[in-house]
Amino acid sequence: MSDMPFQDFLDLAGVPVDDGHLVTAKAMRVVEIIRDFDPHLEVEWIPPERRLPGDSAIRIVDTRLHGLSRVVMSFSDEEELTRREGQDVLERLFLADHSRGNPVARMEAANAAAEALRLKRERERMEEHLDIMRHALAGPHTYTYRSPVTGEKRTVR
Repeated sequence: MSDMPFQDFLDLAGVPVDDGHLVTAKAMRVVEIIRDFDPHLEVEWIPPERRLPGDSAIRIVDTRLHGLSRVVMSFSDEEELTRREGQDVLERLFLADHSRGNPVARMEAANAAAEALRLKRERERMEEHLDIMRHALAGPHTYTYRSPVTGEKRTVR
């Protein structure tokens, strides 16, 4: 058994989506934060077979205008979306709600983006921990796992 936490594995391997492609957990985390931040923003992924050369692979669209979608941001690939764990994208979105050119607003947006990512990662770790505990307590099995909080190995009987 690997010592790699499941969430780290998902960050590397990816999560399957409806069309059969894999999206990293890091990208899914950024998408969920964007949805929580503004329910009118949608993150769209365009499959390679539906793109022309030079087209964006991912775009964030605003759907406020009675069924019309306005592209707010676009990205050439998932790596661009998740640069710095997605903090660049979130900072830009958070800044759009503040006056432009204000250094205090820029700092607040950077801090808010970093904090949103930290809280989302922490919640995922805790949900993983609770899922392991529920599964372990539900049956007569012995489980060894690495604590997401302290990093030490633990055994549940």
